[in-house]
Amino acid sequence: METLYTYHDGIILVKTDIQHIIKTPIWKGNRILDTAHVDSLRESLKIQKKSAEFLDSGYFIIRFSEKDAAGNLITQEYLIDGQHRQAVARSELEGRLCVNFPVTCRIATVYNEADAIRLFNTINNSKPIQFKEDLTQIINRYIERLVNIWGTKRMPYIRSIRQHGPTVSQTIFARNL
Repeated sequence: METLYTYHDGIILVKTDIQHIIKTPIWKGNRILDTAHVDSLRESLKIQKKSAEFLDSGYFIIRFSEKDAAGNLITQEYLIDGQHRQAVARSELEGRLCVNFPVTCRIATVYNEADAIRLFNTINNSKPIQFKEDLTQIINRYIERLVNIWGTKRMPYIRSIRQHGPTVSQTIFARNL
C-alpha cells in the first residue's frame, strides 16, 4: 500500500490493489447491499464494453483498534464506501486466477463507533435510504448518543453480523421509536 496524499483532516489517499479491497470486510453499520444496484453497475460495464478494471477508485476504508478473541488490541479495517463496486469486482474476478489491478482508496482512522457513524453520514449524505426508515440508521443515532454520553470509554459494537432487510418485528420497533 503506497500513500499518495494526506488530506488536511488526516485522511490518506493510497494506491493499493483490488484484491485488498475485495478482502476488506464491509463495515457493519453500512446500509444493506442493494443487489439491484450491483446488477446495474455490472450491466453498465457490459454495455460500455469495460472490464472490472474500471472500478479502480471511490473506495473508502476506516481503521480502528479493537480487541481480538485473545483480548489483544489490533488495528482492523472495514470498507465504509464502495461496497457495491466491491461486490461487482468480486463477482467479475471470481474464478479467474491471479487477477489483480491497482486501485485508489481513502483511509481514515476513527476512534469509536460515533466517529465511524459521523464519517459514514458525511460520505453518504446524498444517497437514498432503501427503506422508509433504515433500521441501521436508527440504531446509529442511538449509538452516537451513547458514545457522546460515555465519552471516550470503549464500548462494544452493537451490530449484527449478517446484513439483511428489516423483518416485521424490526419494522414495528422502528415505528414505535
